[in-house]
Amino acid sequence: MTSLGELRSALATVTERTDLARGHVETARHRLDEIGRIYTELSASSRETLPAPQVERARRELDDLLSVIATASGAVADLDARL
Repeated sequence: MTSLGELRSALATVTERTDLARGHVETARHRLDEIGRIYTELSASSRETLPAPQVERARRELDDLLSVIATASGAVADLDARL
């Protein structure tokens, strides 16, 4: 049988890793924002349309992932609070 201490330790590890994942996703989102700005600037000086729709799709997917991570973090925090 697992002790309460071991369970709390496991929850702390999950919290650390979801926080780390959130940070990585936020960094990726910021970098995509910068890419979007660069595409906009380049498109203004170019006759060709650059692949901005793919950048926007990636932004939406990262936003969705942030939502999932937030839900997971909330569930872990709730479980920890109930122990």
